[in-house]
Amino acid sequence: MDSEQLAEGLDLLLANRELYRVHSVVVARDGHVVLDARFYPFAAGDRHDLASVTKSVISTLIGIAIAEGYISSVDAHMVDFFPDRTIANLDDRKRAITIMHLLTMRSGLECDSGGYEQTLTDMTNSPDWVQFALDLPMAEDPGQTDVYCSPGVHVLSAILQQATGMSALEFGRRHLLGPLGMTDVLWPADPQGVTRGWGDLAMEPQDIAKLGVLFWNHGELFGRRVITQAWVDEATSVPEGYEFPGWPEGAGRGYLWWLAPDGYSAAGRGGQWVSVYPDPAQRLVVGLTGGGGTGDYEPVRLQLLDLVHGAIQSDGPLPANPQGVAELANKLAEAAASAGQPQPVPPLPPLAAAISGRTYVLLPNANDLERLRFTFPGDDEAMVELTMPELAGGPTLTLPVGLDDVSRRGSGRYGIPAYSKGSWETDDRFVVLVDEVGMIALWRIEFTFTDDDITGAMLCLAGGLPDATFSGTAE
Repeated sequence: MDSEQLAEGLDLLLANRELYRVHSVVVARDGHVVLDARFYPFAAGDRHDLASVTKSVISTLIGIAIAEGYISSVDAHMVDFFPDRTIANLDDRKRAITIMHLLTMRSGLECDSGGYEQTLTDMTNSPDWVQFALDLPMAEDPGQTDVYCSPGVHVLSAILQQATGMSALEFGRRHLLGPLGMTDVLWPADPQGVTRGWGDLAMEPQDIAKLGVLFWNHGELFGRRVITQAWVDEATSVPEGYEFPGWPEGAGRGYLWWLAPDGYSAAGRGGQWVSVYPDPAQRLVVGLTGGGGTGDYEPVRLQLLDLVHGAIQSDGPLPANPQGVAELANKLAEAAASAGQPQPVPPLPPLAAAISGRTYVLLPNANDLERLRFTFPGDDEAMVELTMPELAGGPTLTLPVGLDDVSRRGSGRYGIPAYSKGSWETDDRFVVLVDEVGMIALWRIEFTFTDDDITGAMLCLAGGLPDATFSGTAE
């Protein structure tokens, strides 16, 4: 592959860092990594939330469970796995839902996937997420219409647990994640301990690229068969009768894989992609992680893919190209380099000293913040402590906040790094920018203080998540 063309791809991403906040690019050809780029502040060794790429992992685990005899087939019925639950809205249509219907998102369950996936939000606000999903009303017969439904994929995780006696995370460690060397993995569970099926799996970018290489290599990796060739073919093909009207032949959805005429992809919110191009002339896997962007970043991703595909020159070694290799190395270094120099810290308002060390108890709010505590020791750094439930990534996050226009690295939700800097916009309003790099979120958090009260707003600057407000009073 041509180093200069790969360098041009990195240059494209560097020039569009605001539009598409790419965090990593991993390119593998013939199963060998030829490019592994990290974009500041995302660093080598950090885990990254994969969002709905997780769905393709759940699909793969279902395939392994079938091959291992835990599940009879994709034709097994959903409700049969939950004999001890009383399921609402149970009729012949719901009884007819199969694993295949859930894998293809044609369950017929009433599911609102628009905007911020309201049905998913309602599920995660309920006390029992699996029960909520099973109780959903039926909108139509199963197998009819493709409706993006994350709660239905969480049911697949529950089915896997019911069938194997192991959570999806435990089963995955034994049969997929472990064999592929994916050891540094985060995958939270719901209140009942069911691994979140629709999303929130986090791992190092090279590890998730292994999933693409596994599928490209017909289900084998590191000399070990992990999934069957039959499942690879089935999962990455449009089932008969499930075509998308008006789409090209071969395009649509397989078993929670997005299909195109030239390959297939696992995709997630914020720019998470694992794309596989099995054509003999390509033999290519491209993995991307990102943190959203300020607009429609899909054209940038497509331009990058064109450059990566164009970098393929031959099936044998290329002539030495020291200039191209040096150019690629420079772009890799530029991508990883930190941005910005420390600036003088403006004098802090008197309020900073008055609130330093105080704890504010918040009213219930959409972002599950329960308590806030601020510390201003008087130098170029402040400290903000946020307390939230364990399910939301808590209990307490301690974020160092640079006051000199340079972000500080701290431990964010689920222990994934977050970078924060802040300033006093007025004498009573403190604003913090929190880049949850591995959690696909960039927040502007405004704290306004009035006597013993606090009000605030969390604004998502990179899209993909709703804004929220909160209020509370000092203890």
